[in-house]
Amino acid sequence: MGNCPLQKNSSQYHLPFSIEKNSSPFHENNLQFLQKLLRLILRTMIKCHCAEVFFENILSVVKETNRPILEVAREMGAADTCTACVPDMVAFIQREMEGLSLAGNSNYR
Repeated sequence: MGNCPLQKNSSQYHLPFSIEKNSSPFHENNLQFLQKLLRLILRTMIKCHCAEVFFENILSVVKETNRPILEVAREMGAADTCTACVPDMVAFIQREMEGLSLAGNSNYR
């Protein structure tokens, strides 16, 4: 990535340094917010550009219906034309759904 201090590792970006809680003026809740904000800023895509469907909308339906990610996305018209959004969409939804078990969401095809 040239001179960029960020390194990409399996669909997530990692800073070459860490924020120590003890030396930081931020509380733990603020750190969690900043980490989430950083992930949002660095995420390559936030929507399926072909269908103009935001990952947040797909996430909402997945949470409500407990259905597989790609099934929901394709029903909404996303992830079916060029499929360039699929890795970022799946990674985003998995991060947001961390800790929840969704039947069928371990298979992305």
